[in-house]
Amino acid sequence: APKETVCYHLWSRAHRPTPATQKRREARKEQQKATSQSTVKKQLQGDVSMIGETFGLGKDRTVSEFAEHLGVDFSTQQFVREGWEYGDLSKDNFVISDDPNGAVFPEDSFQAKIASLDSKS
Repeated sequence: APKETVCYHLWSRAHRPTPATQKRREARKEQQKATSQSTVKKQLQGDVSMIGETFGLGKDRTVSEFAEHLGVDFSTQQFVREGWEYGDLSKDNFVISDDPNGAVFPEDSFQAKIASLDSKS
């Protein structure tokens, strides 16, 4: 091992954001998030002013055709296609619980074994 220790110290703090800079970044990020969510909401609600805009709606199909294809009603935020409570899968692929807040797993699953360990403590 060397007999002397070599140390360096970075005197400049220009690379570190100040609290004020960090606060401005966070505010800008929140504003961008709100703007983005607003744009998507307008698109899904069929705002005609969005047609042809950058990142707006295309011209291949209308929003209502898109919603019908997906089987959703954007205004009520619900699935409207019959039998789509389970997606494109059979009801047999799911374990149905009477308790809407309780997670139910098949008895032999890894998740059930973990849940049983948690409930014993």
